[in-house]
Amino acid sequence: MPNSAIAIVIGHLGRDPVMKFTGQGTAVCDFSIATSVKRGDVQFTTWWKVKAWAKLAELCNSNLVKGAAVQVVGRVSTEEYTDKDGVLQKVLTIDAKEVTFLSERTAAPADHPRAQAAAATPRPGQYSALDVVMGASLNDDSDDIRF
Repeated sequence: MPNSAIAIVIGHLGRDPVMKFTGQGTAVCDFSIATSVKRGDVQFTTWWKVKAWAKLAELCNSNLVKGAAVQVVGRVSTEEYTDKDGVLQKVLTIDAKEVTFLSERTAAPADHPRAQAAAATPRPGQYSALDVVMGASLNDDSDDIRF
């Protein structure tokens, strides 16, 4: 894939994920994550807009909540928009190919709807678009190579 920027970003969700569907019925999950670095006494935070697709989107939507720690691997790009004051803004975006859930299930309050849905899904763990394409079972612990 020439001329592509791929990033590995580890951070925390700034809000609960939002799931939508395309006109063809493909699931799309949007969420944002924050990464921080401290230089001296000053802490710098970078916000990343993340978009996951299909089964990966469904897994993210049912397992992630605001504050959850994640690792995202995917293609990086920028989006531009005009804010409410008419100022042109740029946002870093990642088209997620892999998402690793780093927080334990207990990170969300037990009465949170996503925490209840996540109880049936294994975590922490790594899920990728390739797993979905190859038909991998999330509960498959075998060492078999999938062809």
